[in-house]
Amino acid sequence: MNRKRIEWGGLLIAGLLALPAQAGGTLAGAVDAAWQRAVAARAAIGEQRAAEAVAESAGRWWAEPPAIAISQRNDRWHDDLGKREASVDLSLPLWLPGQRSAHGQAAVAGLAQSEAAQRAARWRLAGEVRESAWRFAMLQAEAAQMAAAADSLERLAADVRRRVAAGELPRTDLLAAQAEELAARNRLGSAELQLREAGLQWHMLTGFERLPEAPALAETLPADIDAAVGDDHPALREAAAASESAARQLDLARNSRSAPPELTVGWRRDIGGRGIPGENSVVLGVRLPFGTDDRNKPLLARAATATDVARTREQRQREQVAAGVAIAREALRLAEAQTAAASEQARLLGERSSLLERAFAAGELALPERLRALAAASDANASAARQQALLGLARARLLQSLGRYP
Repeated sequence: MNRKRIEWGGLLIAGLLALPAQAGGTLAGAVDAAWQRAVAARAAIGEQRAAEAVAESAGRWWAEPPAIAISQRNDRWHDDLGKREASVDLSLPLWLPGQRSAHGQAAVAGLAQSEAAQRAARWRLAGEVRESAWRFAMLQAEAAQMAAAADSLERLAADVRRRVAAGELPRTDLLAAQAEELAARNRLGSAELQLREAGLQWHMLTGFERLPEAPALAETLPADIDAAVGDDHPALREAAAASESAARQLDLARNSRSAPPELTVGWRRDIGGRGIPGENSVVLGVRLPFGTDDRNKPLLARAATATDVARTREQRQREQVAAGVAIAREALRLAEAQTAAASEQARLLGERSSLLERAFAAGELALPERLRALAAASDANASAARQQALLGLARARLLQSLGRYP
């Protein structure tokens, strides 16, 4: 049977993905590649461009774009006395007192919010990359151990076949050994299928075929890992920026209690009739809309509600981040203890399996006991490999909960 070799941080199974070869690089490089492919990146960049456009518009002199009106009037279809009138009017919407400053502050807050949202989206994507990478690594490690176990059972079956041929063991032992080998191959096939799925998911996320090498994948915990979470946490910055933006929008609503007044500047030419010289005049006018409760109360209520919701969401986000960090720290301590225990169990059962292997070779041990010992050692090795990957995932999750990028 064709056996595939799987390494902890190296190549995929031969023929696993029909994709161009690419270097795994670093975890930070994988996050960069995933960001270039992410739909969320396009949305975040688009939101930032929109916020920049609003910020630029906040510096204009007019509350709204100016408008021009051109009209012409005559009596051709009535008295037909040659009366004509032509006019050109330019309307310039003006800022209300304090409105321009409030609009500028709201625009700056909106730009800060879009930048914080983009940073938070990238941080969340980094979490997806970490999860995918460590799941991929765990399945690689498990498949490698299953391949080793299948090889051991194949060697045992070959030894039993030789001893059956020599008359040292009954044929029932050969049948049992071959059945165990087939079962191990089936388990390996299932593990390879899961590994293929994880590899495709990793490629879809990052565009890479391979994982980073083990040293690059295993992130180092910083010295200040037990320090309190600061306000520079991406999720906290996003929530704080959204709260500030909502507050500035409320200020803008309070300073926009009516539609903007309009300054009208125009030119008019009147001709009283045939043979009468035309007269030119300049028009200067102001239009003052009234702000009523029917208009203002709904706007202020919506702005006040949005501000309250944003502040409440910010508080809940702080609590959620603190709880996530506490859970991640406890999970890391548990993973460290479980990894040490799994490694020791694998060592003990491996030593026991070696001793029983020599006893079986000397004819002092029955095959069923040898098979049970080999299965126990193989399961322990797979568990230790899986737990090692879970330890790396626990470290990555703690760094993620602290708002750290790879």
